[in-house]
Amino acid sequence: MTAPADPPLIDPDGLPVGQAEIEAALARIAPFYDLDMGALADDLPLYAAYAQVAGPAVLEVGVGTGRVAAHLAAAGCRVVGIDASPAMLAQARQRFAGGPTEGVTLVQADIRRPPSHPALAVGAFDLAVAPLAGLCHLLTRRDQLAAVRNVARLLRPGGWFVADLPAFDPQDWSPDLATPRLQWTRIDPRSGHTVMKLAAAQPAPAIQIQWITYLYDETRSDGAVHRTRARFPLRHIFRFELEGLLEAAGLMPERCFGSYDLDDVPAFDPAERLIAVARKPSGDPGQETA
Repeated sequence: MTAPADPPLIDPDGLPVGQAEIEAALARIAPFYDLDMGALADDLPLYAAYAQVAGPAVLEVGVGTGRVAAHLAAAGCRVVGIDASPAMLAQARQRFAGGPTEGVTLVQADIRRPPSHPALAVGAFDLAVAPLAGLCHLLTRRDQLAAVRNVARLLRPGGWFVADLPAFDPQDWSPDLATPRLQWTRIDPRSGHTVMKLAAAQPAPAIQIQWITYLYDETRSDGAVHRTRARFPLRHIFRFELEGLLEAAGLMPERCFGSYDLDDVPAFDPAERLIAVARKPSGDPGQETA
């Protein structure tokens, strides 16, 4: 008996959305991603600290434009960064084109499928990281489990996995967030253009999905304003669901933290983040099976 197919994903306008539409939305975000998130550094010491404990061979799942990979490589790690988005990887290659790329290998790959690239050998990594809600782009339980199982395959016995996810906050599921709000206004250093970012989050709590809409309004040199719109879904994973997912994939949950400073998850107030740390069992009998 085959497992039933996942139901189609329907967007807030009542239209079916497939992988192609989601990939196109992420491609529209890619040119603005470093302007948006490139200066974020709060999470970088966390990954560097775990690399010191685990070892220098690091897999980054959802490498994006290379923000985390660049920091870890500068700290002496050997990083293989994978991403399914060609547009994001193109931005990452531009980041590393102007300087030394030693220590970083970029691979276009879908973590839901066993990778075939020679840099992605079974048991090759001391540490795997999934920064900034990367796992939330996996929209079904089936995809989440496949992805984490592949992460487990790529870790050595005793290797570590650190995943950063949004913490549950009831306010994140308010219908009021469906109205776009200004997040920032910045100057793009590459073009000199002024860019305004507006964002909205339309909740679909019954399926744990937020429909995220980003609007980038770019004022060009002739005064014309060009708007780039991208809408994509994020499937939230909550704490005990995440621990069950890790266990089902063959990893041992170690701790969950509520911030990048590794504070305990608060019992009564929303945490800042959900940081999950897990390990692959030492002497895993499946380690020798490719």
